[in-house]
Amino acid sequence: MPEWQKISRQTGRSDCYKHGLSEIEVVIEDVRDSVTYLNGSEARLEVFAEIVQQLQPPYRKLILDCPTCWNSIYDMLVCAIKFKEVFPRYADRELCYICCPDVEGWKKVEKLCEILEVFKAATEIFSGTDNPTAHLFLNEVYGVKVLLDKKSSTEDTFIRRLIAKMKEKINIGVNAIC
Repeated sequence: MPEWQKISRQTGRSDCYKHGLSEIEVVIEDVRDSVTYLNGSEARLEVFAEIVQQLQPPYRKLILDCPTCWNSIYDMLVCAIKFKEVFPRYADRELCYICCPDVEGWKKVEKLCEILEVFKAATEIFSGTDNPTAHLFLNEVYGVKVLLDKKSSTEDTFIRRLIAKMKEKINIGVNAIC
């Protein structure tokens, strides 16, 4: 496998999680701990399911991620967002449940998912192709660059810091290729 391909695949997976997503680890941990807590007991899931039935969101199942694979982190977060109205109601009924994301946490999760959605699409194209051609590779990298450039000028300091960290890691990968 050519060196540039190894680097692009590494940069798109655990390396981004380890360095880029550490900026928002607390937000991810609250969601992950919530899903783990709920899945840890049938009784907890039943209470959660009762609340789900009352509120009737369009989805019925939570997804737990693989902590080193950020695409699965994205999947977990997107799924959890669909239940964001259920979690606080569950917290009201279950006093031992202490990891419920607050309103600010959910806002950060939603903003993060907007960014990770583009990374997920790019990673799926790279991962699904044994020999990604330049036009596939450059098109996806350009899409990521456009998103990061657009988001880097936001007034939201949380997003600006996250984008700066991601850009730093991408530049290291690009410099290693060139």
